[in-house]
Amino acid sequence: MYSLVTLPFYLIPLVWCARRGIFATSTVFFVYTLLGCWLLGALIESELVTRSILIAPWLIRVEDIPWVPMAAVNFAAFVSYRLFRRSKGRSRRWQPALNLPSNKKLLRYVCIQLFVIALEVSLTVYLYQGVQEWVRAAYARTVVESSALNFLFPVMIGVNVYCLVLQVLIKAKQPPRWLRGLFLGGLVLQSIFLALSGGRSILLLFLISLLIVRVKRITGAGFLGILALAAAFVAASGYIIYERYRAQGASAQFEMSAASIVEASYTGLPFIDHIALSKIYAERRGNDYGEVYLNALVAFVPRAIWPEKPIQLSRRVREEFFGDTDGGVPPGLFGESVIAFDYFGLAMMALIFGLIVAKAENYAANAPNEDLGRLRTGVLSTLIGFILVRGGVDIGVYRVGLIVVIYLLLEQLMMKSVYKARYVAVPHPQ
Repeated sequence: MYSLVTLPFYLIPLVWCARRGIFATSTVFFVYTLLGCWLLGALIESELVTRSILIAPWLIRVEDIPWVPMAAVNFAAFVSYRLFRRSKGRSRRWQPALNLPSNKKLLRYVCIQLFVIALEVSLTVYLYQGVQEWVRAAYARTVVESSALNFLFPVMIGVNVYCLVLQVLIKAKQPPRWLRGLFLGGLVLQSIFLALSGGRSILLLFLISLLIVRVKRITGAGFLGILALAAAFVAASGYIIYERYRAQGASAQFEMSAASIVEASYTGLPFIDHIALSKIYAERRGNDYGEVYLNALVAFVPRAIWPEKPIQLSRRVREEFFGDTDGGVPPGLFGESVIAFDYFGLAMMALIFGLIVAKAENYAANAPNEDLGRLRTGVLSTLIGFILVRGGVDIGVYRVGLIVVIYLLLEQLMMKSVYKARYVAVPHPQ
């Protein structure tokens, strides 16, 4: 019943935003809320999945999940987005003339790409003290107490961003095939590294970002190709989940069948149950009145310098409901707001997040040329539309804030080295 009543509150924003582009930040977000909130309720109501798919099925009842409030929040975020998003239209903007690097300089950039990939792999293996320990910790989802390890994720995403920037230059320059092949080899190596790290979502978002930067328009054949890749990713994702269960000593909970693989692939998307868990956490511990946002300001201080630094909210939630801090249960952006100010915080976060999405799209639309516009969309749509929503401010200060800073620095370097000071007036779509 809930799924039928709330469906319009998810579909209307999604259909409206998809008209601007299927990879826009708003579209990514509303696809995520449809899959991570509404679809979970529809699957449970139709008995296609059981309560065991929830983050804490022994504690959360189906009626505890805020189906209607989250639908209202989704639509409120859409209204806020519409208020601050500039209307689409054509206007005259200044587009810088390209001053593309030589093939020799591009080769240097590709060598840097391969070097930083080798560096992140070596650093990861060193900090985890071996390949097996690294892969086991990644798939077991355990936390290793090391300040240095806190920066592995930003390094990983930073390399992803560098690959996206380099993709823009490769696409515009069209260097010899051997150089493009070398760059493609780097992308394959980075994808393998992400898969070994157990990051299904990060690998998928990396591939989506590459697609946004690379493809201007999707044809019918291209759409079929995307569906084929999606099917392959679902199968690979299910296998990753199986390996994760095995690393956690719970492989008996997973049956290697088509239905189990599809269900396992979906487990990383729902987040409305995390909001329900956050509500229970707030009832037990009390509201923190924004403490998580204050703690984010000191997140970059190493624990070696400040041993008493507050632990992340995701680990405190894990300790409350699972009895350990070996991993984390992120409340997410909206779950944090519930812990902070209950449902009033949830409503305020909807309005604030709508503003953030609108500003991100305005920034991409105001790019000096089409290539940079797609690059900005490729970086921001996945960071804001998915990672920030999933991880929240608690871990988003690393996974989003730091990466945005890295991207802005890379873009400024590219603007100085690739574009001339002379500008040519051309019509440019918003």
